[in-house]
Amino acid sequence: MPVLSNCDHLKIYWNDELKQELDPDRATYAHLKHPPFAMDLGELPLNPWGDVKIEGYIGGKLVKTLMLSGSGKDADFKVTADDSELGGDGRDATRVVVKVTDEYGNFRPFATAAIALSIAGPGEIIGENPLVPFGGAAAVWVRAKEGAGPVELTATHPFLGKRSTTIRVKPVAPELV
Repeated sequence: MPVLSNCDHLKIYWNDELKQELDPDRATYAHLKHPPFAMDLGELPLNPWGDVKIEGYIGGKLVKTLMLSGSGKDADFKVTADDSELGGDGRDATRVVVKVTDEYGNFRPFATAAIALSIAGPGEIIGENPLVPFGGAAAVWVRAKEGAGPVELTATHPFLGKRSTTIRVKPVAPELV
């Protein structure tokens, strides 16, 4: 299985036990600045399934640790707005992203539970509601209405609970024509 990284050495752990040490496949991919690593899945026990830790090294120094969950469960979700403030002119809008993650914060690409959205304050949801993630994430837009005040968008997942984000709508002077 190819592993893509800009590191020059990887250590693969299965349930906290070192299983493989890998170097980039420079023989096959000599033309690439950062060739892929070839991980042998045959060396990893698939029963019981467990967590995988990948440590990335550059020049012998640990620079990145990636944890991958073996649980196969949706553990959390996050609701994040691109902007924390909108103008209350009835036209300004921002994207709000909902991400379903495992216990290490990685996307859950097969998460498909419908997430219900509700909004309070001078704003409206533009997009699907309920929202169904694709590849672990989905997005809607929140458009500010004319006026000012906080807009709270609340997302309710069927078994992970509720998460909210607040966007401040500031007053905007009327346009002079």
